[in-house]
Parts: sequence; structure tokens; C-alpha cells
Amino acid sequence: MLVTRAALAAPFALSVRTTQYGRNTLLGVFSWAAVNLLPPRTRKDRHWFDLGVGLDWADERLRERIYEIDAEGGTAER
Repeated sequence: MLVTRAALAAPFALSVRTTQYGRNTLLGVFSWAAVNLLPPRTRKDRHWFDLGVGLDWADERLRERIYEIDAEGGTAER
């Protein structure tokens, strides 16, 4: 098996505190996707922090995003 694409989605809770508004908890999903994992191609990585969404939503979007990376121009992120 040759893996050429990979992706991961993980839920998170982030606590934010300000002197003016106090503490607030932000919920969401962190996602990562990478394409072109085999040389000689140029690997591309992307990361997302989506607030106020669940894993079901992130799973659906990740399936689209992993193919959108190939369509994007520009340089690879590492």
C-alpha cells in the first residue's frame, strides 16, 4: 500500500479568559490534511481550526478539503 494522502480531525475545547469578559470556552475541531506524500512530488499540508462545529461536520468537510489542496497553487507548508 502506498499512502499519498492523509487527514485527521480532533475535537477541542479551548478556554479563553479576558479581564473585561471573564472566562469563555470555545469548542470546535482541529483538522489537518496532507497530499503528495510520495517523492518526487511536493508535499502540501493544511490546518484548520473550525469553531462551533462537531466531528460529523468536520468529517464531511475534510473529505472535500483533502482534494481542494491539490487544486490550490502556491508553495507547500511544512
